[in-house]
Amino acid sequence: MQQQTLKVGEKNKVENNQRDIPFKDMVGYSFGAFGFMLMFMTVTTYLMYFYTDIMGISAAAAGTIFLIARLIDACFGPIVGTIADRTTSKHGKYRPFMLWCIIPFALTGVLMFTVPDFLGNGMSLVIYAGATYILFDLAYSFGNIPYLSMAGSMTFDPDIRTHLLSTKSVVNKISSIVATSLTLPLVHMFSDPKSGFFYTAIIYSIIAAIGIYIAFKTTKPYANVGVVVKKSEDKLKNRQLFTAIVKNNQLLSVVVSFLITSITSAIMGPAGIYYMTYNVGKTELISLYMLIGTFSPLVAVPVVSLFTKKFEKKTFLLTGYLMSALGSLFLYFTPYESVFLILASRFLAGVGSGLVGILIFSMIADCVDFGEWKTKIRVQGLTFAISVFFQKTGMAIGGWLLGILLTFIGYVPHKEQTTFSLEGILALNSWVPAIIFTLGIFVMFPYKLSKKKLIEIREEIDQRNI
Repeated sequence: MQQQTLKVGEKNKVENNQRDIPFKDMVGYSFGAFGFMLMFMTVTTYLMYFYTDIMGISAAAAGTIFLIARLIDACFGPIVGTIADRTTSKHGKYRPFMLWCIIPFALTGVLMFTVPDFLGNGMSLVIYAGATYILFDLAYSFGNIPYLSMAGSMTFDPDIRTHLLSTKSVVNKISSIVATSLTLPLVHMFSDPKSGFFYTAIIYSIIAAIGIYIAFKTTKPYANVGVVVKKSEDKLKNRQLFTAIVKNNQLLSVVVSFLITSITSAIMGPAGIYYMTYNVGKTELISLYMLIGTFSPLVAVPVVSLFTKKFEKKTFLLTGYLMSALGSLFLYFTPYESVFLILASRFLAGVGSGLVGILIFSMIADCVDFGEWKTKIRVQGLTFAISVFFQKTGMAIGGWLLGILLTFIGYVPHKEQTTFSLEGILALNSWVPAIIFTLGIFVMFPYKLSKKKLIEIREEIDQRNI
């Protein structure tokens, strides 16, 4: 291991985790985000549409599948986080999960977009859809939660951590752009949508597997870095670990914020397809609409990079929520023929969500430090797992709400929609997310971890561990 070849002084520096991270390592780590996000955004954006318009499942049944699958996955996350915190292997603590998840993640990603003709159109098809989606979600969490957790221990410096996760966020957005803007053009290259989604899923799964493996190889020097948990703490019971989470009051604001952004993401992505298809009546602009929604968050990256030393993360987050709420609300008052204004509204909401998305994982990592300082127990994997629990719960709620509301407004695939249906689709893209984004502003008011406070916390922890 690299850590064993270091000189004594350098070894202590690594164990205390005060070194910088080379940019090439940040990029290498971020390849994992590309792989995970490519499939995640494809599922988030197109799976509801695939279920209702390609597979032939009702919107209510599809929404129920999302609810059940994501709640199961949400409960699975803390289990994975706890296991990761206690894992000891030749590949390190969190790193081996990236390797172990590659095959099941890629395989289930393909099966999810496969329509077995022998199942017909009844309940068997619904069960198949639910089973493959549940298995995909479990494979995703099994690799992604430890992957995210590793970022929290690669560095304890708040600015370097923000730089690392900002780099990951850029790669995330690039992956999202590929998923949201290229998926339908790829699908349309094949003879029919059913085979198109199948072969596109194969291509994406291969790319995702390669990206995750690159992250696994790149992070080898960090396999055992930053593990500053005392040996006596390795034998802590689950009750003590969860008690440490409960006492972390700063984490509550962040994870509820995660819940809110996940609800809106689960609604706005798929709802945008229905909006452009039936309200605007321009299916040829769906990819552009999705591209604007995923590209615009990249604008937030240089803003955060330039001003991260002048402003607190909380300030960026509140600004992001406000912009997203206003962008969503503007869409409600925009005429369907005003394509430029529609795309402008989408752009404004996207920039706002970018500010939130860039910083939220960095703030979770900060909460890990705060929890260690307050309880003297470092539960990094479990903290990220709890955060992902709220994320998946939000995705479950959002996906379920979308399916139920589409049924309520009388949505019928491939048919001319009623006035009530069109108003409902518009609401799902405008004032519904605007209200939820506004709630995010109030949720973050109790968050008090300033940059100065985090530096003081880190210094005290380092002194304690000497």
